[in-house]
Amino acid sequence: MSSGTRVVLSVLPVMVLAGCGDGGATAKRVDASGDGDVGGTTAITPVSPATIASFEGTYALESFTLNPTACDVEGPAETSSHDMTFVIAGGPAPEPRYLGLAACSDALECADKVAAIRAGGAFSADYGLILDEELGPSLLRSGATYSGRYVDGMCTGRLWYASELARSGDQVRVETRTIPLADAPSLNKTCTSGSPTELASEAQGRACSALRAIAGRKTGPLP
Repeated sequence: MSSGTRVVLSVLPVMVLAGCGDGGATAKRVDASGDGDVGGTTAITPVSPATIASFEGTYALESFTLNPTACDVEGPAETSSHDMTFVIAGGPAPEPRYLGLAACSDALECADKVAAIRAGGAFSADYGLILDEELGPSLLRSGATYSGRYVDGMCTGRLWYASELARSGDQVRVETRTIPLADAPSLNKTCTSGSPTELASEAQGRACSALRAIAGRKTGPLP
């Protein structure tokens, strides 16, 4: 990916999409439907090398909450149901432009997740995210999409996911909001995403339907 451009990202948990569910996640830099790379880019501020270096490390999960029906308050805690460790690493090598967050259960799996993030490919994890926009040295953002399923000439169930990661000292907090989008006409009986600019604009003013919040603390360097 060239510097200063965004590609729609995806974070796909089992059963529920965009990292807002309670299952494993696959994060990759393509459309969430699996239909391939998303066309259309828009200028953003990529994550700087200094910010990447400052975030990289191993973290302890301190809380994991999910509100599957609203975004005005956090949902119940389900921390004990998830991996208690995650890593944050820059990718792709050799000139990283984004940060990948991936849960892992032990040092070996954590090292595997770091290698996958560095390689710039997909990685599977209990929970995960790719952050590609820097709003400040301690505030990152990303957008993701699910392009929906084809039903009678329309793409239905389309979703936009807005994520922000904020840092205070060694603490990080990630909030991911799910925003349902209106049905859209299908092209050739397939459902593909538009540009990130179009999707983000389409999501503005629409109600948020789910909120996932993850908090953790940096405990050491990468494995």
